[in-house]
Amino acid sequence: MSSSDLRQNNVGLLVYSYKVPPKIYDISSDITVNEGSNVSLICMASGKPEPSLSWRHITPLARKYDSGEYLNITAITRDQAGDYECSALNDIASPDTKTVKVTVNCKH
Repeated sequence: MSSSDLRQNNVGLLVYSYKVPPKIYDISSDITVNEGSNVSLICMASGKPEPSLSWRHITPLARKYDSGEYLNITAITRDQAGDYECSALNDIASPDTKTVKVTVNCKH
């Protein structure tokens, strides 16, 4: 659902301004990696105003990561395996969220 409004600019013309809820349109597929590997996940979203993106590791502690399209994990450990949620948020509607499962093969 989108909302719209009309505004009058300083020369008397009406300008159509529209707003669109956030929508994630591309996210990394579930992935299996070896322990110690570097992992890069991507999440892309559209909306107006442009949504902000944030990542979190879904665990009891729900660790949040830096915001942005990419989540980079250097030298991943078995403790970092699990589901990672990308959330796209703007001020129009509830956030759109999608999840990526990261499986880590442990070294022996």
